[in-house]
Amino acid sequence: DSTDLEYDKENYNLVLNLLKKLNCPVYHVVGNHDLQHLSEQGLKEIINYKELYYSFDVEDFHCIILFSKTIEKTDIKIDEEQINWLKQDLEKTNKKTLIFVHYSLSDQDLTGHSLFEGFPEVCLIQNREEIRSILTESKKVIAVFIGHLHWNRIDKHNSIPYFTLQSLVENLNNEGM
Repeated sequence: DSTDLEYDKENYNLVLNLLKKLNCPVYHVVGNHDLQHLSEQGLKEIINYKELYYSFDVEDFHCIILFSKTIEKTDIKIDEEQINWLKQDLEKTNKKTLIFVHYSLSDQDLTGHSLFEGFPEVCLIQNREEIRSILTESKKVIAVFIGHLHWNRIDKHNSIPYFTLQSLVENLNNEGM
């Protein structure tokens, strides 16, 4: 968890150095904790990324990493520039596509959630319906992977499964699967 800018820089670099030892590709899906003290530009410099949204291919699959930008704690969106990029990126591929994003693109029932019940504005992307429509219309997206919500769930929208996964470093519960 973040405490200040210097601590975040130090920890990010520590983790990056550990991941380099794995000798395998590492892809970043940026979330709210990554940017608690770091700026978007500062984080891009640390991880050496031009943008915090991007795509790549792995064998028969096309992978898209989206950046769900938080303007304020309750203003979570995929911005217009990224939406245009997403449409173009989906048009260019003929592969089955996987989407990865931090905040939720699915309409989740937050009843019983210890952190987010009654507060969808701090965990669900505001323009999620628009983004889901783009994903559905492409006819290429086979699954979407989501973080942030600290629980495991599967939701479906227009036959596309939306998998919400809790952090790899926590295990609060396994309900919802």
